[in-house]
Formats: sequence, structure tokens, C-alpha cells
Amino acid sequence: MNAMDETKRSSPHPLRAAPCDDEAAPDSPGSPGRFLRVAICDDDPATRSDVQALLSEYAQLHAVNMAVSAYESAEALLAARDAFDVLFLDIYMDGMDGTEAAWRLSAEERERTVFLTTSESHAVEAFQLGAAHYLLKPVTLEDVSEALRRCIPGKEVPADVLVVRTTDGTVPIPMASIRTIEARDKVCAITATDGDWRAYASLGSLEGQLDGRCFLRVHRSYIVNMRRIKTLYHDRVVMDDGTAISVGRGRQQEARRRYQDFMFALARGELS
Repeated sequence: MNAMDETKRSSPHPLRAAPCDDEAAPDSPGSPGRFLRVAICDDDPATRSDVQALLSEYAQLHAVNMAVSAYESAEALLAARDAFDVLFLDIYMDGMDGTEAAWRLSAEERERTVFLTTSESHAVEAFQLGAAHYLLKPVTLEDVSEALRRCIPGKEVPADVLVVRTTDGTVPIPMASIRTIEARDKVCAITATDGDWRAYASLGSLEGQLDGRCFLRVHRSYIVNMRRIKTLYHDRVVMDDGTAISVGRGRQQEARRRYQDFMFALARGELS
């Protein structure tokens, strides 16, 4: 069962989220599925609500049991001292700001912190703090997916599905089924073995969510799944459905090297 338990919103002392009756507590040895404890600290109620909704959507798509605590100030977050797996922390807040609050967290906690802001001016300071990620508002589902993956790589968060907003709504697409992704104006066209989609996301944001061992940027407008390559020539790649895609002149050498590395890894059984 997917759990999306929310503590009292904007309370200075949020209660810990309790598991539903038919699921084990997160710390119990036989707890089924995955369980994430996520904290949101932002003095803007709309942002807290938006991030909460995106986390709920993510939890449903990925079958992740999730408990979320929401805080309206950095002081409330630090006073509660609740444990978390991921923290979404606003930088600009009344009173103590997010960077000051982050300095008061442990180094391990900062490594699981995702900063939220409306400006890039604090990006350098955020990464000097050792933060996992830095997101500009408004936050999207793709942003949340990438942030969770960075905070908990290869563990609770599955990395084999690309979650995108499409003309058909939010869709989880198995990465293994993807053939190509092409940037077209303000959307990306995703071609897969089981259908085609138009995703409302930039090519760069999608590239950040893909498995870099298997996906290759061959052109400024194209990403290909190396599992679906039939033949790689010096200036083009032919996919298993016969589609030919040009390889950018400045990317040809890197494309050959990356494809060779992929083939060797595949032969050694390093890729499932």
C-alpha cells in the first residue's frame, strides 16, 4: 500500500507521521516496500503545498511509502529535530534563512538537503554546504524525481523509470523501453517500444534523470538509448527501428568512446 502521511502543516512542532494500520512501521525489520521520511521547510504555504502534492504524485507512481513533515520556518525545523531522509529547504525565509539553518545540520543531513529558491545567486554557497541539489521555483515533478535520486542513489528510489508530464498526464516510462528523446521547441518527443509521448520538460532535465551508462547525447537535440542502437557510424547512428540520427561533429569521438564502454560493460554483465 502506498502511504503519504502528512504531519500537521505549518506547525512549529510537527507530529511524526504514523504508518497506516496495514503497513509495518518504517523502522521494523520486516517493513515491506520502501519508506522515505521527507521534510519540507518553506515559509510560503503555496510552495509547501505544491511540493507536498508532487511528492504524493511521485509516491503513487513509484509505489514508495512516504511520510512528509512540513515546517513553516527554519527555527521550527531545528527545534523539532525530526529525522529525515530528504529535506527540501527554502533559502529565502523570514527569520533564519535556509543557508544558516543548513550550517546547523550535520554534514550527513546536509548531503540529503535540497535547496529551494527563486534565484540562482546562492547556488555556489548551497554547494559549498554540501547540499545534494538546488532547485529553482516553481518545482516540477521531474525536479522532485531527480532530487530524490540524488539524495538516495540506488536505494529507496527506483532509477529505472523516467517520470514525465505529457499530453496524457503524468506518465512513468520504463527506461529500457525508450528509443530516442528529441527536443522540439518547448517539449521533448519520446519514442519508445510501447508508444510515443510529448513531454513538457527540457532535454537537459530529462538527461539528468537517465542512466548515463545507457543513454547517449548524440546531438544538441537528441538523446538515444544505446541498447536500441543497431549501428553506430562516425557521423550518424541507426536505431533498431531503422531511424537514422546525425551525430554532432563535436560529439563523434565521445560517442564512439561511450558506445564502446557500453558494449564492454554489457559483455561483462555489468548492465542488467
